[in-house]
Amino acid sequence: MFHNKVLGEYGEKFVAEHLEKQGYKILARNFKACDAEIDIIAQSPKDEDLIAFVEVKARENLEFGRPSEAVTKPKQRKIKQAAMCYIRGKEDKIGRFDVAEVIGTINRSGLDVLDFNYIEEAFV
Repeated sequence: MFHNKVLGEYGEKFVAEHLEKQGYKILARNFKACDAEIDIIAQSPKDEDLIAFVEVKARENLEFGRPSEAVTKPKQRKIKQAAMCYIRGKEDKIGRFDVAEVIGTINRSGLDVLDFNYIEEAFV
């Protein structure tokens, strides 16, 4: 379990850095509210009113399927609840739900990313 947690943390860091390179502004990481958590909340570089709520899924391989397949309907509901809590009072903002898939292994120098897939509007 510890290994999976560390892999997840490295995956989240990788995705946050990727988003920043794309011009996104990271607004929050590991945001907890309404009995749920959102891995990354980022503001779009193209539209300041667009907020991306990003679920990061990291795995070492595809033995159990694509990481995005783990973002089930119940998980999506939880993310949406937390997003509503975050966006409350920010009526001028629009939310989008993205999923980032990271396939990689941990080594001495950090995360060795073997595959990366970023899915915009992964669910509504």
